[in-house]
Amino acid sequence: MSPVQDKFNKTSDISWRSWGFFLVFVLLFLALFPSKVWAKDYSFSKVLIKAWVNTDGSITIVENRTYNFRGDFHWADYKVYKSGCDDIRNFAISEGGKPFSSLVSGETPGTFYVVNYPDKVYAKWFYSASNEKRTFTISYLIVGVVKSYDDVAELYWKFIGDEWEKGFNRVEVEVYLPSGALKENIKAWGHGPLNGLVEIVDAQTIRFTVDKLPAKTFVEGRIVFPPSIVPEAKKVSGKRLNQILAEEKRWADEANFKRLFYRFIILAGGLLPLFGWGIWFYLWQKYGREYNTRFVGEYYRELPAKYSPALAGYLMRMGKITSNDFVAVIMDLARRGFIKITETKKEKIGLFGTKEKYDYTFRRMKPEQEVGLTDFEKLQLHLIFNQVGTGKFSSMESIQNYAKTHPERFQESYQSWESSIKSEAELLGFIEKQSLTAVWINAAVGIVIAVFGFIILIAVGNALGFFVLASGVLQAIFSFPLKRRSPKAAEEFEKWRAFKQFLLDFSNLKIALPSSMIIWEHYLVYAVALGVAEKVIEQLKVVLPSQQVESGTVSAYRGPSWFESSRGISGLASFDSLSTSFSSMVSIASSAMSSASGGGGGFSGGGGGGGGGGGGGAG
Repeated sequence: MSPVQDKFNKTSDISWRSWGFFLVFVLLFLALFPSKVWAKDYSFSKVLIKAWVNTDGSITIVENRTYNFRGDFHWADYKVYKSGCDDIRNFAISEGGKPFSSLVSGETPGTFYVVNYPDKVYAKWFYSASNEKRTFTISYLIVGVVKSYDDVAELYWKFIGDEWEKGFNRVEVEVYLPSGALKENIKAWGHGPLNGLVEIVDAQTIRFTVDKLPAKTFVEGRIVFPPSIVPEAKKVSGKRLNQILAEEKRWADEANFKRLFYRFIILAGGLLPLFGWGIWFYLWQKYGREYNTRFVGEYYRELPAKYSPALAGYLMRMGKITSNDFVAVIMDLARRGFIKITETKKEKIGLFGTKEKYDYTFRRMKPEQEVGLTDFEKLQLHLIFNQVGTGKFSSMESIQNYAKTHPERFQESYQSWESSIKSEAELLGFIEKQSLTAVWINAAVGIVIAVFGFIILIAVGNALGFFVLASGVLQAIFSFPLKRRSPKAAEEFEKWRAFKQFLLDFSNLKIALPSSMIIWEHYLVYAVALGVAEKVIEQLKVVLPSQQVESGTVSAYRGPSWFESSRGISGLASFDSLSTSFSSMVSIASSAMSSASGGGGGFSGGGGGGGGGGGGGAG
């Protein structure tokens, strides 16, 4: 086979595999999100309504309603209420200038029917549409909708009702008055969403527009004009204008207050996150950066301090206590002669044969000398021997069983142990108190901003609310980097970090290492708290034989005197791994506990008293 042919075959193989992966991805997407891909749905892109006011007080409506269909659709319906008028007549449907015929029977495309109820008119028309845009024209005559008073004539009508299940991308309503009036004698108001706009174009044209009209939201127009231009309209005795002006003023004041409130919300919503993060940056500059230390070096070959390994772990993890600390304290108490640890092997029979399992028993060695121990060491001994064991003997398996059967009591004791370590760390001044104050200040600011964002989300319901809420939550979360160690603790931290690096690399260093196993046993306890014990033990397995050869020692090192294991130093590695199972045990116990004016302008939010309204759908 030629190189060209071989390259072509490989390229083709890659291409086919790529298409195969793509096809699998598409099929998985369709399987996981079928409703999003195949869902039948429709929307309204635009509604244009033209309304001609007739001299007899009736209005002729011609409405062009554009549907965007996704999927197959065959019918649409329309409902308009008769409230506020005498009757609704001459209902007709057309498309592209072609009228639909009145339905006799069946559901033939291009036909419609109308049902005239006492309180409303209901129409339904039929067509065939599939994944396309269609515009239908609905026309009808509203009789007796304009009322002629002694001082003004009034048109008060809902051009879009509040029963539409879908919103509208754009709504335009144009009302045309009979000639004979002056522009200054015409007043108009719009009711509905506050982003709507009403405009008196000229002496005969009033325009109402709304962008992004939500579902179930009405658009209502109210127009007053000289009664002389509708001489045949229904007469109502009395004057009406002052009452209308009072109503509209009240609704306009309410709407303008909401607008000012929304503007304040938007302005504050835009500035608050900047203000909040400005506070965070200031606090971080002042408290977030660790202090510079005098110690500079990659390795530190001695223990930086004499306190417990649990406190060393607390310092290294900036106040976090883990299961490693619990195991490290057990080993440290054993190293100091307060506990004897014995590894015992058990055989566990399972579905796939027999499996070896190790348990660790603890023997209390000198209880009369425990008076000088720290509070958390006393609490740990009490938990292991008095709460779980017999007073003198206990085991890791017993502790695990106790945590499962008495989760509340175990969790309570464990939390007391953690609190005691934190109290001891506070006495040593590990964490700078001023930085903790900065943490609480920043967290409080973040929470306040998040609450404000939630209020925006409820009140306004736009993306700004999500942004402010998320910003506040993030700021509260980022409070923790503001916490820092005290100058003394920062110095010790750098030494502990260098000591940890020494423990990770000592087998590769060309330096003289400690020959005393007592020192290594002491180091190993801290390696557990620092999370590197397993690597240290593996390195010791390499280093110890060479040291024994150099010193002329023949017998192999079997591990610390306070730890009995048939596997020697390898048993220590398994004991260190118990921190993982202990962490799981604490989580299980925790879970068990938790189960127990009229001159145009913006719309007002009032109204709703006009006639008409209604809704409709498609299917």
